Amino acid sequence: MSGGVEVDYKVCGMMLKGRIKNRINLDKLYQLLNEKYSAEYNPDITNRVIVHLPDASVLFFTSGTIQIYLKDPCKKEETINEANKIIGLINPDFSAEF
Repeated sequence: MSGGVEVDYKVCGMMLKGRIKNRINLDKLYQLLNEKYSAEYNPDITNRVIVHLPDASVLFFTSGTIQIYLKDPCKKEETINEANKIIGLINPDFSAEF
């Protein structure tokens, strides 16, 4: 995986769940991701940023939890690779912890 990002995901049906060690600043994450991806964030209502990809939705939580909801389970590897690119934008030194 590029950028020194190592994220492993547990498969839970149509959802993949992972965790990075560091807490995430959702305000900064949203500003960064909304330029490149279709992202949703409402700090008054929720503690997550949702990024919409063609084959999945990726949710980032303040705690460092990452959830991927697959629209097409056959695209799991491609979606994980795209999620790793997003995590690399946050900080290339982030790594997963389960």
